[in-house]
Amino acid sequence: MQIKTTRTALGAALAAAVLALTACAGNPGGPTTGTATSTPTAVSPSATPTPTAPASVPPPTSDKEALDQSMVAINAFGKVLDNASRTKNGDPAALKAVSTKQALDWGTQYVTKAATDKTTYTGEVKNSLISGFTGDLTYNGKAYPHGSAQLQVCEDSSNVVGTNPDGSPASKPSVPRVTVGYWTEYDPANARWLVTKTFQDGTNAC
Repeated sequence: MQIKTTRTALGAALAAAVLALTACAGNPGGPTTGTATSTPTAVSPSATPTPTAPASVPPPTSDKEALDQSMVAINAFGKVLDNASRTKNGDPAALKAVSTKQALDWGTQYVTKAATDKTTYTGEVKNSLISGFTGDLTYNGKAYPHGSAQLQVCEDSSNVVGTNPDGSPASKPSVPRVTVGYWTEYDPANARWLVTKTFQDGTNAC
């Protein structure tokens, strides 16, 4: 993920659009969703899965399974954004493989903006799960317990280094560890988890 974090540096320019989309958005995403009303389940950062490419997975059977798989999707979403920041060449197909709805719209705006950013970046933002809870998902009339989730994630950009076009160091973020909100859903048609919404303003330290 990026500087300021990079994601929140470019993301700050999209904050107004994100808030507007959030205000008019309904359920987290998917054809028909239930409301995530289960008791919040705190998860230790040590339980955060290592970032991997998206893979087919069966429907979740527990809160922990849903949150773990949600983090895999969130990490994959972040990798697409990171690659756009580093290469200045976003991949719409890769975004569609890991996100939908508001998150896909936000990510598309992000990679478009990243393409014109002249600063180069090295390093990765590290994700750790702060807390999360799940709710039921309804898809084509069938209920999927734990099929939707809402998570708070700590994004740490301490190891990200930016370089300006003239070779000078880019400014470091004032808040290198920020709390970011994500909504995710299980996609039964493709046996995968997708990021459906993201809240990124880069102001809440973690």
